[in-house]
Amino acid sequence: MKVLFAVLIACYAAVLGVVHADTPEFTGHGPGELRGVNVGPKIQPEDVATLVSWHVNLVRWQLTLEGWPDPPKSIDDFVSYDKWLDSSLEHLDQMLPYFKKAGILVLIDLHSPPGGNDSSRVHRVFTDPESQKHFLDSWNTIAVRYKGESGVWGYDLLNEPGAPAIANDMLDWHDLAEKTARNIRSVDATHAIIVEPDPYGSPKSFRMFKPIDVPGVVYSVHMYDPAPFIFQGVMSQDPIGPVYPGEIGGKLWNKEHLTDEFQPVVDFAKANNVDIYVGEFSAIRWAKGADQWLSDVVDIMESNHWDWSYHAYREWSGWSLEASDDPSVRAKSETPTARQLVMEAAFDKNRAETTAPIKSH
Repeated sequence: MKVLFAVLIACYAAVLGVVHADTPEFTGHGPGELRGVNVGPKIQPEDVATLVSWHVNLVRWQLTLEGWPDPPKSIDDFVSYDKWLDSSLEHLDQMLPYFKKAGILVLIDLHSPPGGNDSSRVHRVFTDPESQKHFLDSWNTIAVRYKGESGVWGYDLLNEPGAPAIANDMLDWHDLAEKTARNIRSVDATHAIIVEPDPYGSPKSFRMFKPIDVPGVVYSVHMYDPAPFIFQGVMSQDPIGPVYPGEIGGKLWNKEHLTDEFQPVVDFAKANNVDIYVGEFSAIRWAKGADQWLSDVVDIMESNHWDWSYHAYREWSGWSLEASDDPSVRAKSETPTARQLVMEAAFDKNRAETTAPIKSH
């Protein structure tokens, strides 16, 4: 009877969003970790076979306006946005059976929210009331559509939220995320809700972020440090040259430094007894030492038992594990790249584990 009472109290506390150090952290899936990739909206059934051979067990499905099938012609054209969103979800519906057959869970990521971003990377859901309202409506549509869907792990509310300036009478990211999560929970009590702190889900953003007072939340971080190494040859301010490990931007970057960069995330997870999901991490394919950087990041994530997804699979060639290290060649390499071998070894750990969505929390 005491055991039953304790279970009832734990369940009641979970419903209220109360976190206790002696209760298991919520992951939204079964034992083991999720190890997967980000995918673009143009992914097709034939692309799943390679993911199966790599033993991937998660895809982060990016709902991005650059892709499927045609983006709205205007950022405030919400009729067109809804049409685009519905067509994108129809494509996901068509792909879900292939992922389920392969044992691959899907995380739905609203990569392009209503209103998009302004030139300063500020999401208009923080400056335009109609965009914010439509953001809430869009997630209600998604949650109603996928509640009870066993092939879905959860919902990533907003990719890399940028909200340095909030308009009057607008919700900031924490309050908007909490309201959105509560709305989702009113229709879907099962799937994980993924929240990236602002700004942009960086490790440093965890220093000031407070947990969301809604049950079943997993917190996400993106790792792209050091930027001059990761984005070399992509951004005009980051020319090709930096090598990892080595001195980059006046600092010695190695596994120890990367571990220090992740420390705010580790501290947040321990203080709040929550699960961490590394939603994106990558190094541009022509960066010298990219394979070692990936190996070090994977080791850090694995040592903390975090879920993760590499960015990205068959989306943009710059992040491709399959393309060579030569920036002028986009074709698939005839032999596996060193980066691909590192990630395949990491994915291979999924073979010893079985994950699936949990039925309740």
